Amino acid sequence: MKLEASMQLIEQELQPFFKKVPKPLLNRIERIVNETRTVIRREIGLPDRLPTSPDMESEWLKICELHNLDPVTAKTKREEPLVAARTHFVRYLFLKYDRVTLKSIGKFLGRDHSTVIHMRDRSKVNCPIPPFYQKRYIVTN
Repeated sequence: MKLEASMQLIEQELQPFFKKVPKPLLNRIERIVNETRTVIRREIGLPDRLPTSPDMESEWLKICELHNLDPVTAKTKREEPLVAARTHFVRYLFLKYDRVTLKSIGKFLGRDHSTVIHMRDRSKVNCPIPPFYQKRYIVTN
């Protein structure tokens, strides 16, 4: 993706947070993208998302079964496999359901909504995607 198109994409993504996106912010982002040679990609959700609210307990059991983890232990400890399972759970819910909120996921996991935001954003970059929902997102250049 060319820099101009990337900057337009970033500006579109920032639109909900500003009445008008400040030029100094866009200039700073552009400078960072240039200096670090960052590749900008847009994730496009596929249209087969469910319009209902999730049954978090059953979805949680699926993720824990996939990772061979105890569902109760996986919610509480901070070991890497457990954190990865929680991150996959958050990603899975956002990919599969339209009506899912940060607060509801945080309440289910016993975490704050800001932690859920961190897991959601981290999962876009760092986490391998389990096979049963591997093709739910298309990454375009």
